[in-house]
Amino acid sequence: MGTGAQFETIDNPASLAGRWRDLESRAESSFFTSWHWMGPWLATLRQKPMLFSWRTGGRVVAVALVSLRRIRRRLLPVPTLFLNQTGDPAEDKAYIEYNTLLAEAGRESEAFVAFHKALTSAGEADNGMTHWQRLRLAGLPGADVARVQALNWRIVEKTESLVPYVDLAKVREHEGRYRDLLSRNTRQSIARSERLYKDAGPLELAAAGNAEQALSWLDHHARLQIARLQAKGRTSSFETPLFRTFVAALLRANIPTGTAEMLRLSAGAPIGYLINFKYRRQVMNYQAAMTEVDDQRLKPGLLSHAMAIARHADGPYDRYSLLAGGDRYKTSLATDREHLYWLTVRRS
Repeated sequence: MGTGAQFETIDNPASLAGRWRDLESRAESSFFTSWHWMGPWLATLRQKPMLFSWRTGGRVVAVALVSLRRIRRRLLPVPTLFLNQTGDPAEDKAYIEYNTLLAEAGRESEAFVAFHKALTSAGEADNGMTHWQRLRLAGLPGADVARVQALNWRIVEKTESLVPYVDLAKVREHEGRYRDLLSRNTRQSIARSERLYKDAGPLELAAAGNAEQALSWLDHHARLQIARLQAKGRTSSFETPLFRTFVAALLRANIPTGTAEMLRLSAGAPIGYLINFKYRRQVMNYQAAMTEVDDQRLKPGLLSHAMAIARHADGPYDRYSLLAGGDRYKTSLATDREHLYWLTVRRS
């Protein structure tokens, strides 16, 4: 790799691991831009994206994965770029959040300038990636929206999503009494569920001891989620084989390193499952699947999360994020909130 910005084809995804992790150690990355996510995602894609890299001062200071796809708009195919996505609905069911360039700490704004220049300046290093009309930026943090706005790009679509989370420092300030931070109705719902489930058997929140156990639990997790959503007239991502393969790859890669956990809540029989990421002082709930209940007093989701939050309240984590979505159960459990943004940029 020379000095400057360029796009490269990815012949062997595993060969990127060293370079990506080296930059990750110098960046303020999220789990979603770390190799913990990118490695399994790349390994399961049918068509590989291009690698954007910006090198200066003798080292790589920014990377990202970029795909070019023709998306039909008003009957016409529009060449569209996707940041850390492919534009294929089946492949993008992975649903990336906190999505951005992986950049060396303190050089994030420079990295966006370099990215902008690389996408708008045709040359030997562009590999065809300058032939686009729209750029899709999904799940962008607010600071990066400001960086995009500072560039000569026109934002033509912008949506936002609430990200509820629990500030675990506040829980520790209350000597671990997380439920004291919640509304009276939420506290009562959790306590009632806890009492009723205990009548059925010992209540236990257990973590999968290894990847093999997590993968065996994943089968039940997927069946529960599919059944629950079908009952509501909706479809589950697990109905797409590619998504299930991706989640299995995530667990296989991250359970052994402690950067993911799979939790099972049971009371004589399984009640539900949580798949969480654990990275840089944050726990992030990526997936949840609960048994269907007839008794509306039972709130398996609320109880599972409340017990998982209590499990992590002692540290070393500062946040338990429920990730994007303003669902009532998420806002009921949260102590704080922020926003992520989905942008479509038109080329100037």
